[in-house]
Formats: sequence, structure tokens, C-alpha cells
Amino acid sequence: MLKFVVIFIVGLSAYPLWGSTLNLGSTDDLLNGLSHSNSGDTLYLRGGVYTGLFEINVPITLTGDSSAIIDGDRGGDVVTVTADSVVIRGITIQSSGTRLLKDHAGIKITGNFVEITDCRIRDNLHGIYVKGGSDIRIHNNTILGRFDIQESDRGNGIHLWSTANNVISCNDINYARDGIYFSFANNTQIRSNHIHHLRYGLHYMYSDSNVFEDNLFDYNVAGSALMYSEFIEFKRNIFAHCRGFRAYGILLQSVDYCSAYDNLILDNTKAIFFGNSSFNRFESNDIVQNDQSIQINVACEENVLVSNNFISNLSEVMMDESIVSVTNWSENGSGNFWSDYSGYDLDGDGIGDTPHQLQSVFEFLEQKSPPVRFYLYSPASQLLTVAEKRLPILRKTMVEDSFPIFRLIQNANIPWDNLEEHSINSSYSHLALWIAVLLLPLGFSWVARR
Repeated sequence: MLKFVVIFIVGLSAYPLWGSTLNLGSTDDLLNGLSHSNSGDTLYLRGGVYTGLFEINVPITLTGDSSAIIDGDRGGDVVTVTADSVVIRGITIQSSGTRLLKDHAGIKITGNFVEITDCRIRDNLHGIYVKGGSDIRIHNNTILGRFDIQESDRGNGIHLWSTANNVISCNDINYARDGIYFSFANNTQIRSNHIHHLRYGLHYMYSDSNVFEDNLFDYNVAGSALMYSEFIEFKRNIFAHCRGFRAYGILLQSVDYCSAYDNLILDNTKAIFFGNSSFNRFESNDIVQNDQSIQINVACEENVLVSNNFISNLSEVMMDESIVSVTNWSENGSGNFWSDYSGYDLDGDGIGDTPHQLQSVFEFLEQKSPPVRFYLYSPASQLLTVAEKRLPILRKTMVEDSFPIFRLIQNANIPWDNLEEHSINSSYSHLALWIAVLLLPLGFSWVARR
């Protein structure tokens, strides 16, 4: 009984149910309010600009009119949260300092049980920087980075360091350096975020047991770059349109026991990369229209890829010959669907009667010398492919799916609709841009006539 009483008291202290509301209209009002507020108070900002750097060291709620703006005037961290159980809701926070060595941010959090909801966080170095605090909730915010400096000098949309048990959901993050950066951040749930037009959607170091569900990562240099971590789950995410030198949908470097189910990996330079990563499982994913489906480098053991659709990719598998026997392309007599499979299914059991060769001699040469990819689909590469089929002695590896699935797998949970919804919104933006471009000469002509 005493245990439950203690838990109840701690719960009340974490989420105070009492306090007064202060209506504020100027920077001085906000400074005074923060200095004299009590636990559980609500500070309400009327419309206007509040200039300065502010610290919240008492459990309060900071909210306001939709036109309320806190402007840091490039001085440092705009809002610093050192207390537990703080709520910041519905306001704009902008113009942090610019020093990467200081990790300046729109909101810097060192307290626990902090909630950031419905805010517009823009033109800062880092958007939200969680530094040691845990049990943070970041929900339904728009985080927009800086346009006036190059990408490598920007901060991250959300930066998590030495933290755990967080929920990050329904945020739109764009034009930062990396969307969400993990460093020693464990047991965090990332749900329904749209992260786009930046370097890495996820940049990830030494962080375990995190779950990513229903997120859209598109138009980034890499959808995700995960390193030195384990027990990560990906479910119903989209990694799309990641283009450029060394661009990946999902990159796993020294990552073990990762599982990926029902994800869409579409139109990337490389869909999935494994390096020094073992015991990972990719099942029921759609891997579509990528330049390269899979690249597996050395020191990878017992990775399983089953029940996936590999559709219209330029090339399928680039794989080091030393690890052929330790990657599992089928399980219990069933493998993956490959759109370029040229076999047959005479017994009608849905499984191809001949194995599907995953790596041609050309892809073997490409593994040894990447510049030969320039000749992909050239007459020379086609001739080499024909020669390989006629003279098996040319085969340097025997990478194969022994039980290829003969017909397209209907993965009902793949989130194609989410991609189409955002594509429609993007199309309107592109249409407006083209209209502006077409009207620009008319504007110049009018100015010239005037």
C-alpha cells in the first residue's frame, strides 16, 4: 500500500494540477513571470515578439496566442528548460545563437517529463536539443532549419543525447543538417513524423531498443544512417528519393538485431546497406525502383531477408564473396519476390522451380571496381551476362534465392497511401514554382516598359 501512495505522490509532483494563469504582453512581463512563477502556473503570451534568452526552472506551462514569437536574436539558447514537468505549447521559437561548439538551440532541455507540442521552431541552429533529460514528449511541431548557412554548418532538427524513454511524434522536420540525431538515446518511440530535405533523416550512434513506426523520410541525402547500435525496430516507414553520392535508404554499420517489417524503400541510390552488421531481419518490405537493392560488405553474419518484394531495381545484390553462405534469402522453403526472375512454376505452388541468381558476374566486378557501373546495361555488360549463363565457370559467386516467390506478395501494411498523400502536396508546390518561373519574364517585361 505504501508503494502505491509513493507512486501517486510522485505522479502529482511530475504533473501539477494547480496553479494560476498569467497573461503576458511584453518581454519584461515574460522575464518577471518566469522569475516569480510557482509550480503549476500557466504563462500565456499574447501576440507579439518577445526578444531575449529565457530559462524555465519551475514546473510551468508556457503557451500563448498563435502569433506569439520568442526571438533569441542570435544570442544563444532561446529557451532553456532545466525544470521537470514543463509544457511548452502553441508558440513560435526562433533565432538561436549560431555556435556549433555551444550547441545553441531553439529549445534546450535538461529536465525530465518535458512536453513540446504544437510549436513552430524555426531559424535556429538546433531545433530541439535534449541534453540529459528523459521522458520527453515532442509532438506535432514544425521544425525548420536555417537557409542562410550551408548544410554542414547547420544543427539538427531534434538532437538527443544521453536520454531515454522519449516519444517523438507527428513532427515536420526539414532543412536542418540531420532530422533526428541519436547519441546514447535508448527506448525512444519515433512515430508519424515527416523528415525531408536534409542530410540524414536519422543519424544514429550508440542507441539501443528504439522503435520507428509510420514515418516518412524523403528527399534526403540518406534516409537513415545507423551505427553501433542494436535492437532497433522499423515498421511501416517510407524511405524514398534519397539520391546522391553514397545515398542510402537504410544504412546499417555495426548494427545487430535490427528488424524491419512492412517498410517501403523507394527510388534511392542504394536501398539497404549492411556493413559489419549481423542477426538483422528484413521481412515483408517493398524495395522498389532503386539503383541498387542490397549491398552487403564483410563481417556480416546471419542476416535474414524473406518475403520482400524486389521490384524494378536496376541491379539487385552487391555482395562480398566471403559472406555468401551466411546471408539467408529464404526460410522454411519460401524466399522473396524478384521482378527480374526468369524462372517458372510448373507445379503451381507459388515458388519458382529454379533458384534466382542474385549477383551476376558484372555485379561481382562492380564490387571489386565500382567505376565499372558506368557500363551497366551497355552491350559489353549484356554480352558478359550471356557468357556467364553459357559458361558457368565465369561465376565467381553463387548468391541465390533458392525459393523465389513467383508472384508479387500482397503486403497490405506497406504505407503507399502516405507517400501518395505527400506527393500530392509536393506537386502543388512544384506547380506553383513553375507558374512563378513562367510568369517571371512577363514581370521583367512590365518593369522594362515602365
